[in-house]
Amino acid sequence: RQRLLLKIYRNLMQKYFLMLSRGFDFFLPLYKERCATLGKEISVSFHDTLLRGKAEGITKEGSLIVHTEGKRLILHSGDVQHLR
Repeated sequence: RQRLLLKIYRNLMQKYFLMLSRGFDFFLPLYKERCATLGKEISVSFHDTLLRGKAEGITKEGSLIVHTEGKRLILHSGDVQHLR
């Protein structure tokens, strides 16, 4: 168990330092490939607002792009839930 945790930690740190040295643009394709939220119907709550839409992408800054009610929104923060 300890060896597994150490291996996970080392892999995470390797990716983290790679992102720091090359920037988020380098890391973004890998992030998008593994993001379980993209392409899904979601609800997002932030401040006193709740919206529903489809997660369409991630900006180069790491914000979530959501299509809802004919609008394309860029969300920098919020609680995201996948809808079934």
